[in-house]
Amino acid sequence: MEFFQVPGRQAFFPVFIMFAALTACEENKKIEPVKPNTWQAPIVVIESENLPERYTVIGSVVADKNINISSRISSYVRQVNVDEGETIEEGQLLIVLDNEELTHNINQAKAAVEAAQAVLTDVSTDLDRFNNLLE
Repeated sequence: MEFFQVPGRQAFFPVFIMFAALTACEENKKIEPVKPNTWQAPIVVIESENLPERYTVIGSVVADKNINISSRISSYVRQVNVDEGETIEEGQLLIVLDNEELTHNINQAKAAVEAAQAVLTDVSTDLDRFNNLLE
Protein backbone atom coordinates (compact mmCIF):
# COMPACT_ATOMS: atom_id res chain seq x y z
CA MET A 1 0.00 0.00 0.00
CA GLU A 2 1.35 3.37 -0.98
CA PHE A 3 1.31 6.04 1.66
CA PHE A 4 0.46 8.95 -0.71
CA GLN A 5 -2.28 7.30 -2.63
CA VAL A 6 -5.56 9.24 -2.29
CA PRO A 7 -8.87 8.03 -3.83
CA GLY A 8 -10.17 10.39 -6.56
CA ARG A 9 -6.83 12.09 -6.96
CA GLN A 10 -7.02 12.16 -10.75
CA ALA A 11 -10.28 14.15 -10.73
CA PHE A 12 -9.05 16.62 -8.13
CA PHE A 13 -6.31 18.21 -10.29
CA PRO A 14 -8.56 19.36 -13.24
CA VAL A 15 -11.10 20.81 -10.76
CA PHE A 16 -8.35 22.78 -9.04
CA ILE A 17 -7.12 24.20 -12.38
CA MET A 18 -10.64 25.38 -13.35
CA PHE A 19 -11.20 27.00 -9.94
CA ALA A 20 -7.92 28.88 -10.20
CA ALA A 21 -8.74 30.04 -13.74
CA LEU A 22 -12.24 31.29 -12.74
CA THR A 23 -10.99 33.26 -9.76
CA ALA A 24 -8.28 34.89 -11.88
CA CYS A 25 -10.86 36.19 -14.39
CA GLU A 26 -12.86 38.26 -11.92
CA GLU A 27 -14.44 41.34 -13.59
CA ASN A 28 -15.19 43.47 -10.52
CA LYS A 29 -11.55 44.21 -9.85
CA LYS A 30 -10.79 47.96 -9.96
CA ILE A 31 -7.37 49.16 -11.03
CA GLU A 32 -6.33 52.20 -9.05
CA PRO A 33 -4.05 54.72 -10.75
CA VAL A 34 -0.56 54.98 -9.33
CA LYS A 35 0.01 58.25 -7.54
CA PRO A 36 3.31 59.96 -8.33
CA ASN A 37 5.75 60.42 -5.45
CA THR A 38 5.97 63.93 -4.05
CA TRP A 39 8.81 65.37 -1.99
CA GLN A 40 9.06 68.53 0.03
CA ALA A 41 12.26 70.36 -0.92
CA PRO A 42 13.45 73.58 0.73
CA ILE A 43 13.07 76.69 -1.39
CA VAL A 44 16.15 78.90 -1.71
CA VAL A 45 15.93 82.46 -3.01
CA ILE A 46 19.02 83.63 -4.89
CA GLU A 47 19.78 87.33 -4.72
CA SER A 48 22.47 89.35 -6.49
CA GLU A 49 24.75 91.39 -4.22
CA ASN A 50 27.82 93.61 -4.76
CA LEU A 51 30.81 92.41 -2.74
CA PRO A 52 33.55 94.73 -1.48
CA GLU A 53 36.91 94.65 -3.24
CA ARG A 54 38.87 94.55 0.02
CA TYR A 55 38.63 91.78 2.60
CA THR A 56 40.22 91.56 6.03
CA VAL A 57 41.34 88.07 7.03
CA ILE A 58 43.71 86.53 9.54
CA GLY A 59 46.64 84.62 8.08
CA SER A 60 50.37 84.51 7.54
CA VAL A 61 52.62 85.21 4.59
CA VAL A 62 55.27 82.67 3.67
CA ALA A 63 58.03 83.44 1.17
CA ASP A 64 58.26 81.41 -2.03
CA LYS A 65 62.05 81.40 -1.87
CA ASN A 66 64.25 80.80 1.16
CA ILE A 67 67.98 81.34 1.11
CA ASN A 68 70.22 79.62 3.65
CA ILE A 69 73.30 81.65 4.51
CA SER A 70 76.29 79.91 6.05
CA SER A 71 79.92 80.64 6.82
CA ARG A 72 82.91 78.49 5.92
CA ILE A 73 84.17 78.87 9.47
CA SER A 74 82.56 78.35 12.84
CA SER A 75 82.41 81.44 15.03
CA TYR A 76 80.10 83.49 17.23
CA VAL A 77 77.96 86.21 15.62
CA ARG A 78 78.95 89.61 17.00
CA GLN A 79 76.56 91.85 15.00
CA VAL A 80 73.59 91.39 12.62
CA ASN A 81 73.21 94.22 10.08
CA VAL A 82 69.87 93.24 8.44
CA ASP A 83 66.38 92.35 9.67
CA GLU A 84 64.28 89.35 8.66
CA GLY A 85 62.36 90.00 5.44
CA GLU A 86 64.54 92.97 4.46
CA THR A 87 65.65 93.20 0.84
CA ILE A 88 69.42 92.92 0.44
CA GLU A 89 71.83 93.49 -2.42
CA GLU A 90 74.82 91.54 -3.62
CA GLY A 91 77.95 92.27 -1.60
CA GLN A 92 76.06 93.81 1.34
CA LEU A 93 77.51 93.05 4.78
CA LEU A 94 74.97 90.87 6.60
CA ILE A 95 76.73 89.85 9.86
CA VAL A 96 79.99 90.42 11.69
CA LEU A 97 81.63 87.34 13.20
CA ASP A 98 83.76 87.32 16.36
CA ASN A 99 87.37 86.96 15.26
CA GLU A 100 88.98 86.35 18.67
CA GLU A 101 88.87 82.57 18.32
CA LEU A 102 89.96 82.81 14.70
CA THR A 103 92.95 84.97 15.63
CA HIS A 104 93.90 82.42 18.29
CA ASN A 105 93.71 79.59 15.73
CA ILE A 106 95.85 81.58 13.26
CA ASN A 107 98.48 82.25 15.94
CA GLN A 108 98.53 78.54 16.81
CA ALA A 109 99.02 77.66 13.15
CA LYS A 110 101.90 80.21 12.85
CA ALA A 111 103.55 78.73 15.96
CA ALA A 112 103.23 75.22 14.48
CA VAL A 113 104.86 76.44 11.25
CA GLU A 114 107.74 78.04 13.21
CA ALA A 115 108.21 74.80 15.20
CA ALA A 116 108.27 72.78 11.99
CA GLN A 117 110.86 75.17 10.49
CA ALA A 118 113.02 74.78 13.61
CA VAL A 119 112.83 70.99 13.31
CA LEU A 120 113.73 71.29 9.60
CA THR A 121 116.74 73.46 10.46
CA ASP A 122 117.91 70.93 13.09
CA VAL A 123 117.49 68.02 10.70
CA SER A 124 119.34 69.90 7.93
CA THR A 125 122.21 70.66 10.32
CA ASP A 126 122.35 67.01 11.42
CA LEU A 127 122.31 65.85 7.79
CA ASP A 128 125.22 68.14 6.91
CA ARG A 129 127.21 66.84 9.94
CA PHE A 130 126.56 63.19 9.09
CA ASN A 131 127.57 63.81 5.47
CA ASN A 132 130.85 65.39 6.65
CA LEU A 133 131.51 62.44 8.97
CA LEU A 134 130.76 60.00 6.19
CA GLU A 135 133.39 61.56 3.89
